[in-house]
Amino acid sequence: MQQTVVEHIEPVAQDVVALTLRARDGHLAPWEPGAHIDLNLPNWLTRPYSLCGD
Repeated sequence: MQQTVVEHIEPVAQDVVALTLRARDGHLAPWEPGAHIDLNLPNWLTRPYSLCGD
């Protein structure tokens, strides 16, 4: 499992944010728009996100 850091959070709409992720090792794993990831947050919370962009 690849570990990333949330580099930037941008509010897009009510209850919607755009996240910019950075790989801890500097190299993101290959992905395609529409793929999904799970963000593991403090207090054992997990949130799913759809990937988009280039």
